[in-house]
Formats: sequence, structure tokens, C-alpha cells
Amino acid sequence: MVNNDKELDEIFNALGHEIRRNVIRILGSKGARSFTQLMKDVGVDDSSVLAFHLRKLRRLIRKNEQGDYELTNLGVKAYKILKELSLGEERKEEGKSEEVKVEVSRERKEGEVITISDKISLTLTKDMLMNWYKEGKKVVIEDVIKLIIEPVSREVFKSVIKGIYDVVTVYAPRELSAEVYEKCMDVGTIKFYEGKEPKVKRRGKVSSIIIDLSGISEVLSTIPQIVTKVTTALSKQLEGMILGIKEGEIYISEPIFKEIKTPKNLITTIDIEGGLLKVMNSDKSYFKVLKSQTTPLWNLDIDYHDGNEGSLELATQSGAFEMGLEPNIILKSLSLYCSGGALNVDLGNKVKESVELHIEGGLSNIKLGNVVAEDVGIKLDGGLFRGEFSYGTITRKAKLYATVQGGVLNLVLRVPKDSCVKVKRNVYGGFIKVSVNGRTVSAEYSEECEGPIIEVSIEGYEGIGSVNIVKE
Repeated sequence: MVNNDKELDEIFNALGHEIRRNVIRILGSKGARSFTQLMKDVGVDDSSVLAFHLRKLRRLIRKNEQGDYELTNLGVKAYKILKELSLGEERKEEGKSEEVKVEVSRERKEGEVITISDKISLTLTKDMLMNWYKEGKKVVIEDVIKLIIEPVSREVFKSVIKGIYDVVTVYAPRELSAEVYEKCMDVGTIKFYEGKEPKVKRRGKVSSIIIDLSGISEVLSTIPQIVTKVTTALSKQLEGMILGIKEGEIYISEPIFKEIKTPKNLITTIDIEGGLLKVMNSDKSYFKVLKSQTTPLWNLDIDYHDGNEGSLELATQSGAFEMGLEPNIILKSLSLYCSGGALNVDLGNKVKESVELHIEGGLSNIKLGNVVAEDVGIKLDGGLFRGEFSYGTITRKAKLYATVQGGVLNLVLRVPKDSCVKVKRNVYGGFIKVSVNGRTVSAEYSEECEGPIIEVSIEGYEGIGSVNIVKE
């Protein structure tokens, strides 16, 4: 059914949430469906929630010529897996009536539930799981950035783990894939590994063409200039690499310009695998193709969910592009992915609910002038990233999570003067520096005041980073 482990990983990663599983079941059983039909079928009232989960399924679903969603070949495989799991549960229920009661020689206490939450990193060791199993305890894991599960028998895992909720990344043994998938809800990514422990990918080596990593302080101080220069005026040495220019390919003879109409409340997703993209404010929204192959390796898709709300999805693999957005457009959510090329974003639009950034490579310069979102997530696996986020009026609490597994990060957070800043910094490798108003803070830092709370959690494994929080 599934050709390789990579396909299996993609399927289980995508199906880590009940909404996404239901989408696959509906498309598999009913065929192509529109966005509105899916909202009704899945039972989701918030269009931004469904749009978020559809993006997570981008390898498993696609749009047909009519603009409706349907399964890809990989999505069909995922649907078959879900059917098999459902049949397995039915067979299990049927078999219960035929089971013979067997007396167990040891007694186990039942009913006690342990909740483990608010952890940046958590490892469930084999000894921990076995002890809980012997004591008859149930465990709930929630609000964890990274969860590592050590190998243990299926019986022990299913008996002990009651649920895994709101976890960014789960590392689990491949032999527990079905059981982990069953227990996870609201999980960002599930990564399965072979052997006794997961192997964290080593990414983020910065090319010597761009910068000399001989001194950390020099690197951090020069990131803004490097990113800005490269994204505004590409040198001849880097142009071909960033734009994805290849000999023998045919390119457009002159730029393509078109005005675009977008809803006032916009769910925005930008995915850069290569090429150069600049996004900025403009009196009128537009999209401009500066350089591209005649067979374009880019896609711009705008959907209206209702009169005032919709989504914008832009993906590029090569070429040079520019997009302007009217400043009165509210970005309900903003998701940016960059695995290559160069991305330069400078927007003053209000970012209302969430910001999600995943940088695997390339050069990224992200400036947001009015962030009121309560959740901001940054994952840096490689490349160069510079961010400057200015927070607007925060009613209660805003959280920012950043995980650095490679590359170089330079982040400036401008927060209201009356806000209470709380910092948690865990560094397992690499170098991470956090400062508040220019003063370096320790692993944990907390202010007491009556204003809104700004929580910043930074976790470092490899690479180097600097986070400066400025109260103004």
C-alpha cells in the first residue's frame, strides 16, 4: 500500500489531528468537495481552522479544475490506512465476546491520572512508562514543545498513555506508529525513528559564500545587513542560486503584473522552496512576476470563504516575484515556510490570531508592524533568519515559541512598555542569547506587573541565535 517510510511519515504527520482525519475520510468516501461543503461535513464553524488543517494536508489533497478538493495518490493511501484502522477496531470489538478471562498474577491499581504539561522538552523513558504501567497509572501529556517517547511494548504504551495534546513535535518509535497516531490530538508533527533513540537532523550549515562563521558576535551583528542586501539587490554570485536559474530554460520576456482582490480578513500562507519573493504594503493589492520560466514553478491561489473572509496561498520554486497588500487588510493568520531562496516581508497589517514560521534554509527577513496574535511559533532548521515583530495592543497574554535546530537567528521583539515579559531559555546545543532592553537575561526571567503578559520560550539544539526584547 505504502511504498516507503517517507510516505508513511508524511501520512502520519498529516493525520495527527481528528479534523484532518475526517477530511480524508470524507474526500475518500464522498469524492471531491468544496471548501464550504467540507466545513459542513467536518463540522467546523471557523473557516480559518479548516484552512489551517487543509494546508497541513497539502501532500494528501489538491484542488481539481473546478476548485474543489480531492485526494492525491498519497491521500488515497492515507484513506485506505484509516479504513484498515477502523476495521481493526471493529474486529477487536467483535472479538471481545469470545475472549476467555485469564487471571493475572499481579495486582494493578487503576484510575489515577497524571497530567504533565507546560514543558519545553519532555522524554518519556522506558523506565518511567514501565513504572506507571506497574502502578496502573494513566498519563496525559499536554502543552509540550518537544516530546520524545522511548521504545516500549505496545501494551504498555496503550495502557499508560491516555492522550497527547497540544504538542509541537513528537518523536516516537516506528513500531508504535499506530498507537501514537491514535493518542495524539492537536499535534504539529509526528516523527518516527528506528532504533533506541531519535536522530535529530543536522541542518543549517551556512554557506561560506554568504558569511564567515569565525565569530559568533560578528555573525549576529551582520545578519540584518546580509539579509537586506541579498533580498533587495542580489549579487551576481548568488543570483543563479537563489532564483533557481538553469541553463537551457526559457524565461518570460517581460514582467507580468496583475491587480488582485482579497477579502478583508485573510488567512495567508506563503511557501518558498526557491526563488526570490518580496511582500510589502501597497495602495492596491497586486502580484508581479519579475522573472520566471515560461512554464511557471509558482502558484497563487485566492479563495473567498464568505464575504469578508478568505485565504491566500502562494508557493514558489524558482524565479523572482513581488506582492503588495493593502494595509487595511487584516491577516487573520500568517504562515510562512522557507526552505530555499530568499524571502523579504515588510508588512504593517494587523496580524490577528497566529503567526507560524518554519525556516529550513535560504534567507528570510520578516518584519511585522502590528502583531496582536496570542500565538507566534518559529522553527528554524537552517538558513539565515532575521525577524522584527512589533506588538500592538495585547489584551491578556501573548506567547512566542522558538526552536532553533540549525542556522542563524536574529530576532527583535518590540513590546508595549507596560507589558510583563517572561522568558524561558533552554539550550542543549549551539548558542542562544536573550536580552531585555539590551541586558542579557538568564535561563528564566520574569517581571511582575499588572500589564499584559508576553511569554517567550526559546529552545536551542544547534545553530546560533540572538533574541532582543525591547519595551517601548
